[in-house]
Amino acid sequence: ADSDLFVAEGLYGDPSKQKDAASKGHMVYTEAATMARDAHVKELWLTHFSPAMLNSKEHLAGAQEIFAN
Repeated sequence: ADSDLFVAEGLYGDPSKQKDAASKGHMVYTEAATMARDAHVKELWLTHFSPAMLNSKEHLAGAQEIFAN
């Protein structure tokens, strides 16, 4: 692995909101997971969740399919 830890914001969990997130300078969980996978990091920590998102864990499965750690 090139890095031990990648701390990334995951303001949006729903991948369908990727364009909206990008237009505001933010990411969705799957985007952060793809970056972690492609950078060969050991572990990904998601932070900076949207306060409007009632269940931040709801979309984690999609991100974990891309990057398990």
